[in-house]
Amino acid sequence: MATRDFTPGTLDVMAENLDTNAGSFWDGVGDFFTKVGNCFNHYQNLNEDMSNLTNYLKNYLELEDMGAKEFSALMDEVCRVEKAHEKKVLALKDRMTGISASLKQHEITPKEKEAAEYYREQVEYLHSWYGKTLQMNGSSPEEVHLKTLVDEINKKIKDPALKWNQEKVDEVWRACEALYDDCGLQLDPRLLICIIKIEGTGSFNTSAVNKAGDGQHGVEKDFSKDIVAANKLLMGKLMGYIVYHEEFKAAVQANNDGTYEFITGEGDIVQYMNWQTPKIQLDGQAPSQIYAGNVYWARDVSKLFEGFGVTVADYDKVVAGTDVSVVQNILGKEVDFPEYEFHAAFQPLDASNTTGYGNQNKTEEQRSSIIATPVKGR
Repeated sequence: MATRDFTPGTLDVMAENLDTNAGSFWDGVGDFFTKVGNCFNHYQNLNEDMSNLTNYLKNYLELEDMGAKEFSALMDEVCRVEKAHEKKVLALKDRMTGISASLKQHEITPKEKEAAEYYREQVEYLHSWYGKTLQMNGSSPEEVHLKTLVDEINKKIKDPALKWNQEKVDEVWRACEALYDDCGLQLDPRLLICIIKIEGTGSFNTSAVNKAGDGQHGVEKDFSKDIVAANKLLMGKLMGYIVYHEEFKAAVQANNDGTYEFITGEGDIVQYMNWQTPKIQLDGQAPSQIYAGNVYWARDVSKLFEGFGVTVADYDKVVAGTDVSVVQNILGKEVDFPEYEFHAAFQPLDASNTTGYGNQNKTEEQRSSIIATPVKGR
């Protein structure tokens, strides 16, 4: 059975089922347990009974569902302690009786369990990067990895305007934190650093004016414009993945039997960013758009990402677990998103890509990826 969870994610769901305010209800439960512990701690002759009761409570809070039946059993144990020490803990009974009555009105549901699990994962992942800007002069493994990536980026760049430093790293973090604050989307700044390394130009290559040799967007020397454009594109990809990740994952898994060299794994957010997949725009449109024509892009970005002590699977779980309502809230309206077919097809732009894109001397099957095309009639 699932552990009863006291997080805001669960409270939001419980509020739909409880007649009373869910937040006040569970705050009362937490306050009650605190008072139980404080009361018992005041009397040394209760140590043994307190220890037994604590273990009993811990078992149900950590291993079982604290539903009405379990809480009733807990009450029986507390009443036994109360009877043995009636004068000292008499006031506990009324408090417990009231809480037990409330609990009997509500048992944990699968929806609550799912919401609570996602909330914990989201917060845990958020705490791994938010407000924790990595420093290039730091000594942690993650900061050493950052310094290594930046040094490798700068070795290939001659233009001073495109070289990377701590100021640019700080700005990446601020931009990602602002996106989370404003929209509730986690665009991991560590992933952006890896993308910069793989792009190899010091830019996210967002310029529609300064085209690259393969016809895609090229180097943007104005860093402020570059980071805004990159965030806009990747934000659109994040929202697209929240809406379409099930279809995307199914397509990847259906085609990763070895026939296609680069269609592997379960299907994840980095592959989705890489390939020609829906990018949801703030106007509600969802065009299918590629980020990079390099067939090694997703693989190489993912490998570098692991150097920060996190995996793409960790990140994927957080993004895929985001409720579609988050996207609708960002758009400010209910949107009926277009239906797409996700299938294996020739990697867009590969035919014109040559040196540096990993596409030369590859067969069409080897260069294939999952792309999304609109379903006819939609």
